[in-house]
Amino acid sequence: SRAPPPPPAIRYHHCYQNNQTFFKSIGSTLAKPMLRTLIYGDINDNIDRNGKSKKVHFDQRIREARVGLEGQKMYSFVMNSLRPAAEALDSTVRDEMVPEILSQIQWIESTIETSSMMPTGTRTLYNRLASGRRYQGKLESMICDLFPQLLEEYRDASRKASDREVLEFVVSNDLNKLNGGDGMTEKRIRAISKCLDIFYPAEDEQSLSNPKKQDNSVEGIESGKRCEESCLTFLHNEYTSSGQKSNEHLRMRQQHKILQNVYVNVRRNGHKPGQKYVPPKTFRKGSTPKQKLDGSGIIWTDALENDGVARHRLCSEFDAVVISSCNVSDGENEQCKDRTGTFVDSIFEAKKTISPSTLHDIFEKKLGAIEALVEDKGAQLVYKDGDNTETIPFSDGRTFTFGIYGSELLEPENAADSIRSIAGSNVVSSDINEVIRALERDNVMVEVELSSALSIVQRLKSVVEKIQNQNQIEVAIILEEGFSFL
Repeated sequence: SRAPPPPPAIRYHHCYQNNQTFFKSIGSTLAKPMLRTLIYGDINDNIDRNGKSKKVHFDQRIREARVGLEGQKMYSFVMNSLRPAAEALDSTVRDEMVPEILSQIQWIESTIETSSMMPTGTRTLYNRLASGRRYQGKLESMICDLFPQLLEEYRDASRKASDREVLEFVVSNDLNKLNGGDGMTEKRIRAISKCLDIFYPAEDEQSLSNPKKQDNSVEGIESGKRCEESCLTFLHNEYTSSGQKSNEHLRMRQQHKILQNVYVNVRRNGHKPGQKYVPPKTFRKGSTPKQKLDGSGIIWTDALENDGVARHRLCSEFDAVVISSCNVSDGENEQCKDRTGTFVDSIFEAKKTISPSTLHDIFEKKLGAIEALVEDKGAQLVYKDGDNTETIPFSDGRTFTFGIYGSELLEPENAADSIRSIAGSNVVSSDINEVIRALERDNVMVEVELSSALSIVQRLKSVVEKIQNQNQIEVAIILEEGFSFL
C-alpha cells in the first residue's frame, strides 16, 4: 500500500481538503504593512494628487507623526516648565551661566508659531538654550546644574516616541480623513486595535528596544556587516593591479576605486552638478578620518516615475560601486576599447544568505533602481578623490556588472518557505479582508493561493531573462567560495 502523504507544514484542517492554498505565519516585520492595508486598502492604488503610493505616503506620515509628537513634548516642556524656572533664576547667576536663555526661548516660540513643521528632539534648535562658553549647547548638563528639579521632566520630554504612540497618532488622524469620520467598519477598527496590541503592546513604551520588534537582531546586524566587509575584501583582491588575473565576468582595470555605501539622491532646489560635494551623514562628523570621505559617494538623479514618484526611492544606497579608469586606448580590453576616462564598472550588493527572498528584494528594488538610473541620462556619480571632487556619468551605454555577493546559499527546503513568505507578504499588502481574517485567527496567519507563490518564481525567472536579452547589465551571484552567473 502507498504511504500516506506527509502532513502540511501548517496544520490547518482545510489544508488537507484544499491543496490550492496554504497558510503562512505573520511576524512583526509585516505589522506595518497590515496596518497600512487596514487604513488605506489596496496598496496598489495611489492616495494623493502627487501620485504617491500608499507605502510612500504611510512612511512619510510615520516620520511626520514622530517629529510632531517628539517636538510637541519638548516644546511644552520649554514653554511651560523651563521658561518660568529660567525667569525665576537669580539674574546674576543667569547672566553668568546662561545669558541668552530667555531670548532663545522667545526665538524658539516665534519660530514654532511660524513654522509648518514641529522641530524634534534636543539635538536640534533646543540646544541653543544652552549656548555660551559655559555649556556650549549641552542642554542636559545645563538643566542638571541650574534646574535639577526639572531633570526628570526634561528626560521624559526628550524621550523618543514609541512606535505605538506614533502609529496610534497616524491611525486616529488618517482614518477620519480618508473615511469621512465614519467609513471604517467595526471589523477594520477591531483588526487595527488587535494588530497594535499584538505587535506594539502598550506597556512597551520604547518599542524600538522590544525584542519582539528586533527582527534584525544584533547578531543579524553584525553578520550583515561582516558580509559587507567580506564583499569589499573580495573586490579589493579582484581589482588590485598587483593581483590582476584573467576573468571573463569581472573585467580588471589598471586603475580603479572602490566606493562603499554609495547613496542615491534626487536633485532638489536646483542642485547643480558643480556644487560642493556633501558627504553622507555617516561620514560627516569632523572627527571622521579623511580617508573615509574618500570611500563613499552620492549618485544624483532627476528621474521620475510616470506616476510622479522619484525612482531613486526604489533604493537609497548601494553597498559598493567600483569605478575604473582607462588612461590609454586598450584594444584587448573591450571596456577600454577606443575610449579613455573614468566610468562606473560594477555595482555590488552584499547579503549574508542568498535566498529567493533576498533575490526578490534585490531584483525589485536595487536592480529596478539601476535600470532607472541607466535610463536617466543626467544621472551622475559624485565622489571624493583625494582633495578633489569628481563627477562622472552614471552610465554611458556600456555593459557593466551588477554583483550579488553572499556568504552562503539557502538550503532548497528553506528556499521554498522563503517564496511562501514573499507570497504572504503580497497578500498582507493588498487584501484587506484576508488581513482581517488573519488577525481573527488564534495565530496570526494569512491564507495564500498556491498559484501566487508559483507566479513569484516565474516573475524572478522573467526578470533574469529580460536582463540577459538586453545585454547591458550582467548579473553575477558570487559566493565566498566562488561565483557563477545567472
